[in-house]
Amino acid sequence: MEFTEETVADFEFRLSEVIELYQHRIQWLLQDSRKVFGVMKGTKVGLLVDVSHLSYGPRLLDFQKNLLCLIDEQLCYKKELYCLSFSADISPLWESPKTINVHVLHEARQWVQELEPGRGCNLLKALRHVLPMRDLNSLVLIVGSCPDQSFEILCDYAQQCTLGRKVQIHTVTYDCSSPASIAVLKSLAEAVGGRYHCYSSQGEVGDRERGKAFFSLADDSSL
Repeated sequence: MEFTEETVADFEFRLSEVIELYQHRIQWLLQDSRKVFGVMKGTKVGLLVDVSHLSYGPRLLDFQKNLLCLIDEQLCYKKELYCLSFSADISPLWESPKTINVHVLHEARQWVQELEPGRGCNLLKALRHVLPMRDLNSLVLIVGSCPDQSFEILCDYAQQCTLGRKVQIHTVTYDCSSPASIAVLKSLAEAVGGRYHCYSSQGEVGDRERGKAFFSLADDSSL
């Protein structure tokens, strides 16, 4: 099979365009809140934040800074928002999802700045509180320690609650060194057809996981 010089030149040009597109995509994914938490999907978002892994000091301040960045860069463009922190117990900011406006965003930022460390990671209790809220079409689970419940229990409940619903579940392991936690959150996302993101301040685990996701995200509407 032979090709003309024009055909080869056209192929090389198109290939360089595709490579450049993916290079821009990779750079975009590695910036700011997308690097830490991934890309938020959905328009009515429930944000579930585990505080059991935090301790007073730089780790808490960095976590709060990253959450504020997430609000300012991504969540502020959504239609509705619901915020809840959890450890052994849950602590919702509001009783129900709120329509995004200046006042709601101010309350969300203030909530982030007032987060305090807790003990225990009762993810199941958090899910039981939020999943019945049918107004939400996206859940973001940010976890930094190993959930108190097994993957089987969490998966079974999540699958039952999302059956027949169009709700996207986005799980994030935040600077977590526990292989068990990473396995549970990743498997939970896979079981419900959701998305998983891994962030490490050391840049190792997070970069490797994101590398697997570049091409799967190529059909993203943000491209």
